[in-house]
This record gives sequence, C-alpha cells and structure tokens, in this order.
Amino acid sequence: MTSNFEAAYPKTVKFTCKYICIGNNGEEQITEKSEVLINSPLEDAIKVVCQGVNVKKSRWGYELDSVTTFYAYESYLEEIKAWAFDNVDRVPELEHKKLIKLKTLLKEIASSYAIAGTTPSQHSMAFLKASQVLSQIEQDLPDNTQFLMSTLERLQQINIEPGSPSGDSLTMAVLKSLANWLIPTN
Repeated sequence: MTSNFEAAYPKTVKFTCKYICIGNNGEEQITEKSEVLINSPLEDAIKVVCQGVNVKKSRWGYELDSVTTFYAYESYLEEIKAWAFDNVDRVPELEHKKLIKLKTLLKEIASSYAIAGTTPSQHSMAFLKASQVLSQIEQDLPDNTQFLMSTLERLQQINIEPGSPSGDSLTMAVLKSLANWLIPTN
C-alpha cells in the first residue's frame, strides 16, 4: 500500500489485493492493483479494502467484519472480470435471478425516462429513445436476452461522448450500472 497517512484530504491511496479465483481449471491467484480517492478518515477505513472485504465500526475505529465471495463477472476489477469471461462458466440459476431483477429495475427506469421524454427539454428526445430501448429489453427479459445482448454489443462499438446526453449514452449508463456482469470490461 502506498499512502501518505499524514497528507490532507482528498488524497489518493494505491493498494494491492490477492484473490483466489475458482474457474473451470481450478484455483488461480490473481493480484489486482487498486487506486482510490479518499476524502475523509471514514473513507480511509471503508474504501481502502479489497473487493469482498467487509469492515465494521468498532471501539477503536474499523475492523474486519467478514469476507464474502462475489461473482467474478460482477467484479469492478478489470483483470478479474477479464479472467472470468475466459475461465468461468456462467451460473444459469444466478443469471436468471439477475435477469428478473434487471427486468424489474428496467421497467421503473424506462417509465421514468418515458415521462422525461415528454417534457419540453432539449434532452427529452434522448430520454424518449432510451426509454424505448430499455422498455424493449425489459419486455423480453428474463427468457430472451437477444435484444439486450445485441444492444450491449452495439453500444460498446460506438464512441459515446461522456456528458453528451443521447439515447445511447443514457441506455449505456443504465446497462453499465445494472447489467455490469454481462459487459466484458468496466
């Protein structure tokens, strides 16, 4: 870990974590480097941890509470996620549950975007377009993921400008947030 513990906030902390990953060919150890921006002493305790590590408040500050396994496809760590796409079979029961949850969330977001698409705003057409795409994905789930996957593939191939609201950028933001386990890179 590299950090100047006496430096004022905000500060950047770099640390390395080792993960034991179980794939199709057995266990593999992956070392992943992380860099986080820390804005307070509280964040020093809760953000400078490896994925899957849970901390709890204690009498003396914060301490290890537990370590939980996580679905490698959902990792926010690039190397683990890339490894999962090459070395881990998907778990159909888990994927089905995730698709049901995704369906519920997309229904709420698509209806909100549809309302935003009716306002006299300069971005209303972007919200309307995103609403239509998300609604179509939602209607197909959980049994048919063809439109979801083709939409993800299409959006990954185009250059979406950050901060420029478009139907594609709004759709991609939602899918990156809610269907991250289906996207090969973060």
